[in-house]
Amino acid sequence: MANQHGGLDPDRKSQEYLDQVGYRLINSVNDIKNSNYKFDFHLLADPNAVNAFALPGGQCFITATLFNKLGSEDQLAGVLVHEVGHDVHRHGAERMAKTGFIQGLIQSVMLGSGGDRNVVQVASVIGQYSSMKYGRDQELESDDFGVYLMMESDFKPEELIKLMDIL
Repeated sequence: MANQHGGLDPDRKSQEYLDQVGYRLINSVNDIKNSNYKFDFHLLADPNAVNAFALPGGQCFITATLFNKLGSEDQLAGVLVHEVGHDVHRHGAERMAKTGFIQGLIQSVMLGSGGDRNVVQVASVIGQYSSMKYGRDQELESDDFGVYLMMESDFKPEELIKLMDIL
């Protein structure tokens, strides 16, 4: 994943700061601290993308471009809690399961259509589109959890408003 975003950023001070904020969040709630997840936070060198994302199992990423636009520790916490929320609520795993189900449907359409390329192509496009992003309910669940986690770890959730302006 790091290679797709220019590798890891070489700025050790920024990575240490990212880790400090991330682990403060994680260690503030026993259910997370004692979970099976091994959370790690990664600063990506990507000079263009304003982005953050999480992979199932606790791997959280933020691009240097977004990191450098943030104006406070609370805003950084806001980015990280959202991604942690996706992991804690298993949104990535749900999306992967949904993708597998969609692939099964596409194969069924392929068999049922006798291999008609047009039908298979339309089914593939619909399948890709439907599994691209988290659903609105998952985004709201992650946001709601993020506010809770920010309050539990003594960050200011009102900074999420300024964060939305940056994003």
